Amino acid sequence: MSKSVDTVYTIGYSNHSIDEFLNIIRRFKIEVVVDVRRFPKSRLRGFSKDELEVILGSVGVSYRWFGVLGALGLKFSGSVKCVDSQTFNSYVNYLLTSEEVYNTLRFLSELASKYYVLIMCRELNPKYCHRQFIADVLSIMGFKVLHIVRGDVVPHERSDCYEFLKLRYSR
Repeated sequence: MSKSVDTVYTIGYSNHSIDEFLNIIRRFKIEVVVDVRRFPKSRLRGFSKDELEVILGSVGVSYRWFGVLGALGLKFSGSVKCVDSQTFNSYVNYLLTSEEVYNTLRFLSELASKYYVLIMCRELNPKYCHRQFIADVLSIMGFKVLHIVRGDVVPHERSDCYEFLKLRYSR
């Protein structure tokens, strides 16, 4: 399928069954699911990496695991403090300084320019998830980012870290 609009979707799967998740994928014509969990295991049936890869493959959707973009367990320090969360500040500093992360986000943008991409993690609300910072980077790169929350589409709102991320990713 060829894209006419550079839109990227995100979702937190925690309140979905695998069947509901697949319905969302069909509804938004998703071609590639990008899993941004550092540890892609789940207690929910169908959402662990190996299971999910098989299930998505059976409906013609590609699964990509970008564990380097995960935040869980990340202990990273840096000078940027843009939010009231040590964890999120560590994550933003990681996005700002890691070449591997920079290259992975560039590759993600290439995928998103060719396919309908859904970025997934567990957390339902993107404001409480590291997906908000990935969404910031993608919006800096020129993508429209939409979060799927309880079946509704919510436009991405810039985080308080957007301007810091813009310094690195607008090039």
